[in-house]
Amino acid sequence: MSHELYENWLLSEPPLTSEQKEELTTHLQSCPQCRKLAAGWKGALQQISAVGMAEPAPGFSQRWQNSLAERRQRKHKMTIRWLLLGLIMAAVISLTTLALFLTNSIALLDWWVKSAASLERMSTWIKQAEMVFSSWFSGFPPIILPVFVLLVLSAGCTLLVVLWVSVAKQLSFQGVTQQ
Repeated sequence: MSHELYENWLLSEPPLTSEQKEELTTHLQSCPQCRKLAAGWKGALQQISAVGMAEPAPGFSQRWQNSLAERRQRKHKMTIRWLLLGLIMAAVISLTTLALFLTNSIALLDWWVKSAASLERMSTWIKQAEMVFSSWFSGFPPIILPVFVLLVLSAGCTLLVVLWVSVAKQLSFQGVTQQ
């Protein structure tokens, strides 16, 4: 016999029709398992209601409000510090790029030629790195290298998504301090 319906009626206490109440009463008279569950649930509800509401320690609310303000202040300071650090790093990179551009080239064409040469050197370096990695992975089956590259790329993308979500969550849940 399935007791799930009767257990749901007993434990969730939905409003029952008169036919359902009669069906439940009939079932409780014939089923000791459900009778025991009903008695236990009724006893648990009585004990819960008899205990009453717990009172916090004196001054709890004030201490919590004070610590909340302090925690928000610290979090705000850290956010400002990270923002300033990011802005300083962006400024340093921008100024360094500008200084390199102004000191290393007289004309824009010269800069383009130097950039192309740098890209060529970088492609040579990438080819050399590829040869080194291929010599390392030459003993492995051919599927291992693409899987490894895929894992590294997916780990990097996952890290970026996690960082983005944490920053978005932090910014969306910043609330106004109630005074």
